[in-house]
Amino acid sequence: MATKILPKTPETATPSYHEKKHIFFAYAEENESDILAAETLKNDFIQRRFRVYQSRKNEDINMKIANGIENAAVILVFPSSSLQMSKTGSKLLNYADQTKTPLLSINIYEDFQPKGWLGAILAPTKSCSANFDEVIQSLISLGIKKNYLVLARDEKNEPQSIEEYLFYGGTKSGDLSANYNYSGQEFPMEFKFLGLKSGKVFGEGDDDVGAFTLAGQYKLEDGCGDIEMHKQYVGHHSVRYNGKISFKAITCVIEGHWEIGETRDRFCMRLTLPRPYTAEREKTPLPKVSRRQGGKVMISYCPCQYDLAQKITAGLIANGIPAVCPPMRVHDMIKIAAQEARVVVPLMSVAYEASNTTKYVLSYVDEAGIPIVPVKTQDHYTQSGWLGVICAGALWIRITNTNDFEKRLIDLAKQLQPYISNSVDEEQSVDTLVDETLPQGYYIQWGQKFDMTFNMFALINGSIAGEGHDEVGGFIINGKY
Repeated sequence: MATKILPKTPETATPSYHEKKHIFFAYAEENESDILAAETLKNDFIQRRFRVYQSRKNEDINMKIANGIENAAVILVFPSSSLQMSKTGSKLLNYADQTKTPLLSINIYEDFQPKGWLGAILAPTKSCSANFDEVIQSLISLGIKKNYLVLARDEKNEPQSIEEYLFYGGTKSGDLSANYNYSGQEFPMEFKFLGLKSGKVFGEGDDDVGAFTLAGQYKLEDGCGDIEMHKQYVGHHSVRYNGKISFKAITCVIEGHWEIGETRDRFCMRLTLPRPYTAEREKTPLPKVSRRQGGKVMISYCPCQYDLAQKITAGLIANGIPAVCPPMRVHDMIKIAAQEARVVVPLMSVAYEASNTTKYVLSYVDEAGIPIVPVKTQDHYTQSGWLGVICAGALWIRITNTNDFEKRLIDLAKQLQPYISNSVDEEQSVDTLVDETLPQGYYIQWGQKFDMTFNMFALINGSIAGEGHDEVGGFIINGKY
């Protein structure tokens, strides 16, 4: 098995709509040295026809978050003392960190060590020099798919068209008022901007605690819906918001509860829309389901979660959701994902994130385009690293307390139902071309041959699934035939 070596200028590809991501450059725009370093590297990407974010003239931070950070495949950060003092930079990177958008730190000052909010955000990130080839290798190591960043044949690097928002406004413009309650008192939230578009929520503002960014998702059906948001204070804690959305003419009301650990209280937001809401104005589509031969929910778990995985599987089946809890072997998990999974439920926790088995399995699931509905099984835990990247933006269910296990299980079943209802009801035959056979493979790079060792490889129903290792390290393989 040989691999094709890409030329330095990547081949033109035509990615699908959801694959059209770009590279965002975060740097201090008031420092000439920072600008020169960022623009030089940006031009390297542009010359090789990579899609980079192009801002509009006089674009403010709100649009940078809504269009630049929100649609970024990766953010290249140029740390400097100027960036560390930039309020705009802190808001942009706080939002990126909150939404788990991959970051790569580009070292342009050897003697600069980021501190405070910038140091905290960049501490777990990879770093490299501003050399283009080194940046590309770092992006590959982060799992960034280069082909998805290549411009289509007739596509140009230019400012993106602005899509219509369900709502876009702020407190000072008079079209938004928001407050939260705590210990019998009401506290206002001042939004510099809040945006609702295509099922996503993003915004930034200030309240009595400090500056914050807001990210989340909503789903509408028949003129009402559910919303989930996370408010992340810059350099401080985060707050989870869950609520309902309702409409009356041009008024939109979002109300529900906020919570930090065991503490919770009410919140309310009133929005004035640019025109009356109608069900046709914005339809949040059902999750796109890749073609799979099965129609089951697969539970992904680490060894210490086996009993919980079995309990959740049995509970879903009792609620009419076909589910499977695979054996605790990476090969079996990947094969079941390829053959039977309509959707995969990872049981997120510190132990899950630390497990190499779960990393291999969920990486395959993500590569194969199988939908993921996470369950958070540990209090005071926030996913990061590889798990944070894969599950970024996904609506998750909390199952951490045995007292409300049944209620949370019903919530999970409701979230899984749209996937299952779209699956094929009857059992489909399994057409196995290759299974239980370990192939020998190699690839050629720079004229040198490198062996690939497979621990598992299968060709089943037009899908390719495999796992192994080579000179670079462990890998999973996904594809079609």
